[in-house]
Amino acid sequence: MDKIITKIHDNAIDASQCVAAEIVSQIHHATKQGNAFVLGLATGSTPLGVYNALIEKFERKEVSFKNVFTFNLDEYYGIAPDHPESYRSFMDRHLFSRIDILPHNTIVPDGLVERNELSSYCKWYEERISKLGGIDVQLLGIGRTGHIGFNEPGSTIGSLTRLVQLDDLTREDASRDFLGKENVPLYALTMGIKSILNARKIYLLAWGKSKAPIVSRALEGPPTHRVPASLLQEHNNIEVFLDQPASSELKKVKQPWLSSGDNFIWNESLVKHAVSLLALQCDKPMLKLLDQDYSEHGLSGLLAARGPAHRINIDAFNAVQHTISGWPGGKPDTDDKTRPERSSPFPKKILFFAPEPQDTCLSTGATIQRLVQQGHDLRIIVMTSGKNSVPDGEAEKYFSFSQKMHILGGLSKMFFDGNNYDALSESIKGSIKASLRRAETISALKILGVMSDKIEFIELPFYENGRERNYNVGMKDYDILESCIIKTEPHQIFITGKDLEPSSIQSLCYRMTRDILIKYNKEDWNKNCLTWIYESEKQIFDTGEIDMAVPMSPLEYANKSKAVFQHHSQQDQTPPIMSEEKATWPLASRSDRLHAKNYDSLGLAEYEAIETFIKMK
Repeated sequence: MDKIITKIHDNAIDASQCVAAEIVSQIHHATKQGNAFVLGLATGSTPLGVYNALIEKFERKEVSFKNVFTFNLDEYYGIAPDHPESYRSFMDRHLFSRIDILPHNTIVPDGLVERNELSSYCKWYEERISKLGGIDVQLLGIGRTGHIGFNEPGSTIGSLTRLVQLDDLTREDASRDFLGKENVPLYALTMGIKSILNARKIYLLAWGKSKAPIVSRALEGPPTHRVPASLLQEHNNIEVFLDQPASSELKKVKQPWLSSGDNFIWNESLVKHAVSLLALQCDKPMLKLLDQDYSEHGLSGLLAARGPAHRINIDAFNAVQHTISGWPGGKPDTDDKTRPERSSPFPKKILFFAPEPQDTCLSTGATIQRLVQQGHDLRIIVMTSGKNSVPDGEAEKYFSFSQKMHILGGLSKMFFDGNNYDALSESIKGSIKASLRRAETISALKILGVMSDKIEFIELPFYENGRERNYNVGMKDYDILESCIIKTEPHQIFITGKDLEPSSIQSLCYRMTRDILIKYNKEDWNKNCLTWIYESEKQIFDTGEIDMAVPMSPLEYANKSKAVFQHHSQQDQTPPIMSEEKATWPLASRSDRLHAKNYDSLGLAEYEAIETFIKMK
């Protein structure tokens, strides 16, 4: 039986709508009783869908917030309320300014409280909540360290509102918002674990595959201060809302046979997944698994349906082995029945989509190099300029260099009228950053054998006109992307972003691509087109779900690493995949080598590294 009520939805939008509906219902109940309603709020990407749903209900006159008081969980310490990355600004932008809540009823911790006043201020914050009768509903996200609010690992169950030092991974994850980890505050004010547990009702939300490991630890592991969210198991009125990707590491999802009884229906995909997982759990090659291994790990049903073990082992081993291919575009003039890609047509027209400029090199650099060497007509489509993730320090460095070259060239007209970088408009700074990302991309892809005439920068408007967590995809974005696909009529498409947090750039670009392919699903070119999903920096595919694995030699791996390092501006902008991993660059080194290690452990050939892909169903 689940320790916490967990509701798994197809997507974050549906889940957010359900949470918003429950909150509105409780606001109505409090209003009818003549009571104020006290709502605890969170920031970040996770609750945005709930806030959007609440705004929609307000606009449809389904709810008023005049009787609502809000308390935010936390705030960065040392930044002013009007700072663009303050949580006060975030809440004003995404909720408060768009509903009828009274401004003085919205309470967010003050990040500018003097140090010598912090103790009394934190006590006042707790008392303010208490005087209103406590928090009726507390909305929570979960960080990849397991933090809730800014209660980092080590926070105790009795902690109250206080000043905390932020975990290094938390600061890494915030680096994009602040354009550099060095700009992320070291400290924050946060409500404590006890403050949160005092709420009468708690909703914990999590979206995307990057949250799946910590969700599993928080919900299925023992309560521990090392995973602060796990302490929520002590609350008697909590509901967890997950999308499918965020639930993927829960036992009932990852190993559904454990909770389905003897009538579980096995298909080839599930057998491959189950045996791969079993071999890794037992630390044995697949062909050495015994009946006893199956029985001891809850797979007696598979033994009964498909056994004995050696027969299952061979079938699963062959299924995994057949994912390995040095010909990601298909090998011409061969029998392709057991290969992941078709042998014909050859050469293929291939579109390789990069939602952000570095995406292709990080996850698929060696595959791109193979496709070029094997003679395919490959085009790289860079979907956004990437300017929003360039720290000012990086842009200023290249601006100063260009300015110096201008002077050394003896040109009479002053470079930007002699202004320094700080005096430039945000528009000009953005153009400089976009130019920097473009130069990095061309340099990186050239190392992989892709010439500049095969690279197209389409700079989708949603990115150019938006900012992190506030991107709005429109018809113009679809039109540009649709035109790009239709004029090529590709045989292969490579894209990333499936199962990622829904407001991420990769996820938005993936959904647009998927929608366009669905629109044209009856066209002959689309029927003959295979779409391959590649990893992003925030997800690692499970061995059992991989459909194509492209191995690398040491030389290919070194060449890919060289290409990755051309994206110099992103070295401090890309967070680690896992909380245990502190090195941030290049991320591909970890996932590529992890896959090679796993394939080796399963009893397959040992490779330097492997890039992996899943076929879009």
